[in-house]
Amino acid sequence: MSAISIESKKLLKRVADFYRQSLSEDSKAMAYLRDKLFVHRNVVIDDLGLGYSNGSLVDALPDDPALVSKLTSLSILDQRGNEKLSDCLVVPLTDQAGNIINLYARSIEKRHAWCINLSGCGILNCRAFKAFEAIMLAPTVKDLLVLYDQGYQNCAYIYSRKDLEAFDPLAGVHKLKVVTLIKFGSAQRKGSLKGLEPYLHKRRIVLQRLTVPGRSAVAYFQKHSNEAFDELLRHNRRVSRQPTPDKKFNQSPSYSETASGFLYIDGNRKYEIKGIQKKSTQLKVTIKATLETGHNAPFEISTVDMYSYRARVWFAKLCADLFAEPEDLVQIDLHRILEHAEAFRATKKQATIQMSAEDKREALRFLQTPDLMDEILADFESIGVVGEKKQRGQVFILDVDA
Repeated sequence: MSAISIESKKLLKRVADFYRQSLSEDSKAMAYLRDKLFVHRNVVIDDLGLGYSNGSLVDALPDDPALVSKLTSLSILDQRGNEKLSDCLVVPLTDQAGNIINLYARSIEKRHAWCINLSGCGILNCRAFKAFEAIMLAPTVKDLLVLYDQGYQNCAYIYSRKDLEAFDPLAGVHKLKVVTLIKFGSAQRKGSLKGLEPYLHKRRIVLQRLTVPGRSAVAYFQKHSNEAFDELLRHNRRVSRQPTPDKKFNQSPSYSETASGFLYIDGNRKYEIKGIQKKSTQLKVTIKATLETGHNAPFEISTVDMYSYRARVWFAKLCADLFAEPEDLVQIDLHRILEHAEAFRATKKQATIQMSAEDKREALRFLQTPDLMDEILADFESIGVVGEKKQRGQVFILDVDA
């Protein structure tokens, strides 16, 4: 695998950022994500850097032959100067440091997928290797996108074992204990992971294998729920008799509605959500994050736009420090909270108050009092509302009329 220069990594990032902006502006590409790939959440686009090549990159390039030559050498442009990835969904693949070293492209019309680097190098969601005690390896990029959309942010994709050797995502400090290799039905994985088990064994990491019904993640989640998939994972751990990862990955989070929102609790991480405001492009909620350690526990509270990647990252950093947990774990919490907030429907319970016959007679008698306004203004004065008598009467009438 040939090394990729720092200059090339920077250029690939610029290209990926351009494609990312194009995706948000293209209704056809967004519909493809939603209807064909079963990806509905903006969090997938933001976290994994998804983009779309609409063919406008060439027109946006400056008159710079050296730049064109470099883009051609990276297989972004062909020899005639045209975009190779035109009309493709684009997913960046990275090294262990998060630098983009490859682009995965999936044609929207032709249903064909490839990487611009023919060696297939690169990892998708590399941060999962160090953030979690238990991760899943998806068989394809497409499957990972669906799993991530379903809330499984502890899922990664590697093309082959050589990516582990070249980039070694587990170098340095990590907490990984269990890796589950996912396979859907009889589908064959592209790229060889032969030798993965020895690589993990040297690091005292258990490798498990799980075959999931259906030909793909799309086919599975169209028929099954997240709870069913969670049960598959738990059953697989029991059958293989392998050590169970940290309890926070084994306990089901709890959700309960309150008078003004809902509570979301996972382990010792408690989130109280209020003030849910939904608009077409915004989903603002007030979140109070607290450690479940009893009274006077430290907390973080803020109003967050859940559709804003930057806002979620900012609040996740605060909560990661509060909980002393990886930021990516908090991101999973926020993803689940986003789903609950989208589905939340405020129920206003109207309390029915019945007036007694005596109260009703007294109210009618008061309304027929000849000096009704004088009594009302006197009540105003008794509670400290003073000033011009005429203006006070006008304020009362306006309030009652409203």
